[in-house]
Amino acid sequence: KPMKAARDVALILVGFAGAFRRSELVSIRQEDITVFDHGVEIHIQRTKTQQEKGHTVFIPCAKSSRCPVKALEKWLALSGVEQGPVFRPINRHDQITSGKALTPQSVALMLKGVTSHARNAEAAKSVAGHSLRAGYCTEAASVGIATHIIMEQTGIGECDTGEVHQADCAQEDAEVVAEGAQKSSYEETLTPVVGKRFKVQTTTRVSNELQWADEDAKLEITSKILADQAAAMGRVLDYVIYHAFDPKKK
Repeated sequence: KPMKAARDVALILVGFAGAFRRSELVSIRQEDITVFDHGVEIHIQRTKTQQEKGHTVFIPCAKSSRCPVKALEKWLALSGVEQGPVFRPINRHDQITSGKALTPQSVALMLKGVTSHARNAEAAKSVAGHSLRAGYCTEAASVGIATHIIMEQTGIGECDTGEVHQADCAQEDAEVVAEGAQKSSYEETLTPVVGKRFKVQTTTRVSNELQWADEDAKLEITSKILADQAAAMGRVLDYVIYHAFDPKKK
């Protein structure tokens, strides 16, 4: 079934590369996609942590056969979707059934089905709709991508930073327990931990040349300063969070 195959491949690759939640993935509309020579920009109008302004993600082209941009282009060309929801239901005759979007639950079921077919039913049990996003966070961290870059791609806010550090953040399946039967134990020994507030800062010194520079030069200098500060903040947070180590006090 070429139509369903193209849709599922695009869903998986775009979902992973964009680190999207399943609700964000199915909310993507054709109007939210901006195509560039080297990739696509996708704007999610509403996210879990950014209800009003949404979140914009850039997905670059890849040289491999698993390029998310090419997979998305193939699906759009094959489906003929020109406006509205990008990912739509497909019936057993390999035809798009309506102009409505897939449901978030459909994404979870599709991922389980693909995993079961590629590996086995047992492996599919550990897969959920959140697995694409969790997989991105885990893989990015494992290859050394800085935390602040992962946070920027995923749109994770200050109150949601734990999502970056949890490798196993897929949703659990419910347990079926017979009437009167013993359920599984969820008891766990907890050890209190006292948190300590701290502040991180960067300091940049500039000469009078910045004050008298023209607007273009000021913009270029300021952009470089902000980029350097962002990188420095990312490094110090990595040191503090993972190693409780202040790089200024070597």
